Amino acid sequence: VGILLTNRQSTIAGDYNRAFALDGDFLFGDNLSVSSYYAQTFTPYLKEKNAAGKFSAKWVSDFWEIRGHYLDIQANFNAEMGFVKRTDIRSGEFYLGYTPEPDLPMVRQLNPHIMVSYTTDHAGKRLERQFHADMVVNYIGGGRTGLQWNDNFDFVDIPFAIQEDITITVGPYSIRYWELNHSTDESRNVYGEAKIRNGKFYGGDSLILNGKLGLRPVHDFWLEC
Repeated sequence: VGILLTNRQSTIAGDYNRAFALDGDFLFGDNLSVSSYYAQTFTPYLKEKNAAGKFSAKWVSDFWEIRGHYLDIQANFNAEMGFVKRTDIRSGEFYLGYTPEPDLPMVRQLNPHIMVSYTTDHAGKRLERQFHADMVVNYIGGGRTGLQWNDNFDFVDIPFAIQEDITITVGPYSIRYWELNHSTDESRNVYGEAKIRNGKFYGGDSLILNGKLGLRPVHDFWLEC
């Protein structure tokens, strides 16, 4: 359990920003953990709707990982001495993963998993949604292969540039793509990784090809390109 207090106050009368936060992490047996926090800010011109809170729970066993959280940040939460990506939101997330160790050649562990998250403002307007499904194979000799599908939604309320001549304008966007990736054990003398991603990105088409090759002639020296 922890307590946080911050205070910013200038020489101008009535110009201040203060924050109070209380958090805690709790373990229940070998598998269940729970964490939460509550925070509130105090600014002269923001008297109401100035709180934030989060509750998280996780269950982990030899073969399963189940976790989720609920986050609520009110519109006037004003953490001037910290950073908050977005205010006036309610957000929930759920993750389910399975980690068996099958009797298969070269395979150490499988890790199929899904993650779903959903974010709205306090009026119920949808702001973000994420759906992620992934199948990961971890190998006995190190390295892994993954195949994933992502179906996301993002409502852009402030335009932003991704290149000098490309600006994402205000509006709703669907972001859907699949990705195949493979990496080898980085402790080997020669190692590498490769990734291909293809799909939709903020109203356009996206194709990403990434690769890395590494050489490690001795333990403490390596080269990558």
